[in-house]
Amino acid sequence: MENTLFFTSLTAVQQRKFMAYAEAYSRAYEKSLGCTDPHILSLPHHKRVALNNALALEVRFLEEFAPAVVAASKLPGTSRHDIATVMFECYPDLAYVMYQGRMDVLCDIGLRLMVYHQRIRYFQTTDALESMLHDTDFGQDIPAEWFRPPFDEIYIEFGEHRHFPANMFDPSSGEHVVEGCYLFWVSDFHD
Repeated sequence: MENTLFFTSLTAVQQRKFMAYAEAYSRAYEKSLGCTDPHILSLPHHKRVALNNALALEVRFLEEFAPAVVAASKLPGTSRHDIATVMFECYPDLAYVMYQGRMDVLCDIGLRLMVYHQRIRYFQTTDALESMLHDTDFGQDIPAEWFRPPFDEIYIEFGEHRHFPANMFDPSSGEHVVEGCYLFWVSDFHD
């Protein structure tokens, strides 16, 4: 019954818009799921999520049905978690209907919105820098603040050709090469 509460609270016009957005997004998302094209797979994460209009459709959907979430995503300093919390607090029925009430899913949406609104800067290291870093003798005990990024919210893609790949295993999708990472600097961190 909870799953229908959100949908039945919409007007007939909103219900038609909801279904049209959901169908268009689903088609765009499905196109990217089975992709094996090496040119597309070699794109950094933030570029792959924008393919097939999936990201633009997701943003338009949220502008229509969760405008406070979109507004929060545009504010400098709001985190993925902050954006997800806005969804839970302002649109709890939508959070449960569309996103199964999962904080990890909502945080991913927050990240995609941050990317869409160009809050996240993009950098790619060179193969030469990757080689130099690989050949250093840095220990694991180096304080993280020594590596403060040049911007508070960035994506760093590792190397041009991934000569020193790091792998991660995901139980649902198998082994993946770590292509880069998002870094967020929090200047007022408290224990």
